[in-house]
Amino acid sequence: MNRCTRFAVNVGALSGPVLLMIACSSDHVGALSPPTSDSATGEGGAGGASGAGPTGGEGGSTGVNGAGGDNSGGRAGSGGAAGAAGGGAAGAMEDAGVHDGESPNGDAGTSQAKCVFHDDAPFQPGTRQDDAGSEDAPGGGGFRDGGDGGPPPSITVEVSPFIGSYLADSGGRTLYTTGADLAGDCQYPPMSTCEKDCAIAWPPFDAGARTLATGLDDRVFGSILRADGTRQTTYYGWPLYYFKTDTVRGALGGQGKAKTWFAATVIPPGIVIMKAGTAKYLADGTGRTLYAFDQDAKGTASSDPVSACTGGCLDSYPALLRNRISAVSALEPTDFSVFLRSGGQQLAYRGAPLYYAAADRRSGDLTGVMPSWSLVAP
Repeated sequence: MNRCTRFAVNVGALSGPVLLMIACSSDHVGALSPPTSDSATGEGGAGGASGAGPTGGEGGSTGVNGAGGDNSGGRAGSGGAAGAAGGGAAGAMEDAGVHDGESPNGDAGTSQAKCVFHDDAPFQPGTRQDDAGSEDAPGGGGFRDGGDGGPPPSITVEVSPFIGSYLADSGGRTLYTTGADLAGDCQYPPMSTCEKDCAIAWPPFDAGARTLATGLDDRVFGSILRADGTRQTTYYGWPLYYFKTDTVRGALGGQGKAKTWFAATVIPPGIVIMKAGTAKYLADGTGRTLYAFDQDAKGTASSDPVSACTGGCLDSYPALLRNRISAVSALEPTDFSVFLRSGGQQLAYRGAPLYYAAADRRSGDLTGVMPSWSLVAP
C-alpha cells in the first residue's frame, strides 16, 4: 500500500501553531519536501509572489506545490519578524486556503474563495485606537510604509517562541481574530459578531490610515464599518481585536480563549475553529465550513480512510485536497492525516475525510448539513 507519513512541526511546546507535513514514499504521487521557512525565528518567509509586494531580503527558495505554488519566498538576511513576514502575501494565502480564482484546496477541487477582502475606505477621524499619526491624518486605508522619515507603523509584527510571528499595534499590543466572526472576501464583506459585552472584553482594533511594518502586504488588510459607526481593521478578511487584559508588549492572554480566539499570525492558519451559536466546528482558513460523511470508513492507526463520496457526490461535496496544512493551536496535529484518493491527497480529521459543500458561498454558510452529512466538531 502506498502510504504517507505525517509529522507535525510545532513552533511552541505550549500554545504554538501546528503545521502538518506529509512525507510520502517515492512511489507516492505528490511527494512533499520539508518546509523551507521558519516563522518562529524569521529565518525564512512564507512563499511570496515573485516581484509582488515587499520581500524579506535576499534569497528565493521556492514554495512547495499546494503550499506555496511556484511563488518565490523571501529570505531575510537578518532574520527576526521582518524575515517571517517578508515572504510576501502569496504563500500565506496558499496556507490559509485563499487563491486568486482557484480552489482553496491547494491541489484541486471546486472554486471557493476568489480573493482576499480589501477595502480602501477613507480614513474616519476620531476612530483610531493606536497612537500612530494624528487624528486628522489624510488618506485612506492604503499601504504607507512606516519607514525612515515616515510615521511609525500602526500595524507591527511581534515574535513569540510559542506562536511565531503575529500582528500587533504600534505599541506591540497583540491583535486577535475569532472564529465567531465571518471572514470576508472580494464578494462578501467580513462580519463582526463581537458587540456589547464582547467588545468590552475584546475591543475592536482600528489602524486608521494604515502604516505597516516592513514585510506586511496591504493587499491582505481591509476595513469594515461597525454597527456603532466606528471602523475595524481586517486581516485576510478576519476582523482584528485586542484582549482587554493584554496591557504590555508581547502579552498573549487571549490566545486560545474559548478555542475560538487566537492571535493573528502573520501566516494565518489553514484550519480554524468556527462558532455558530453554541456549536463549534472546523473550517478552512477562509472560514469555509468543513463536513464529514457518515458513510465513509474512518481511518485507523493501521489503515487509511475510505471515501464513499465519489462521482456526482463530489460535485455537491468537493473533497478537501491538501498535502500541507497548519491549524490553530487548540487542535492536535496528530488528529490530522492525509490519504490518497482519486484526484489527489485528501485531508482527514480523526480519521474522517473532510469535504466542502459546493452550495456554501461564504464564510459561515452551513448548507451542507444534510442526512449523512455533518459538521466536524473540534
